[in-house]
Amino acid sequence: MKTFTSSAEQLCFDYSAAEVNGKKFVIDAGNANGIVGNRYRMINSSDPTQAALYSIELNGGTSLFSLPNSRNEAVTFNSGGRTCFVPTFRTSVGAHLKQGDYHDVLTFTVVTKS
Repeated sequence: MKTFTSSAEQLCFDYSAAEVNGKKFVIDAGNANGIVGNRYRMINSSDPTQAALYSIELNGGTSLFSLPNSRNEAVTFNSGGRTCFVPTFRTSVGAHLKQGDYHDVLTFTVVTKS
C-alpha cells in the first residue's frame, strides 16, 4: 500500500463552480492491461505474462471510493472550483512474480450521475 499525499501527486479537477453546484459525478478509470476481479492489471515490461493486480482508493476528504468504480459510486465536487483526491495504491503479489518494472496506463472518465 502506498498513499500519495503531496499536492503534486493528488488527482485534482478544476471547473466552474456554478456548473457543478448540486450535481453528483461518477469518476472511473479504464486501463491498458485489463481488469481481473475488479482490480487493474499491471504487466512486467520484459515479460507481459507476468502481471500484478492493483486497485486505487481516492479520498476527497468528504468522499472515499475505489477504482475501478464498478458500483458507480457518485461524489460531489466542492463549491470552490477545485476538488482533489489523495490516491492510495493497493497491490499484493505472490512469491512467483518476477522482479522488474511493471506498468499500466489509466484513462479517467468523469460523468454526471443521473
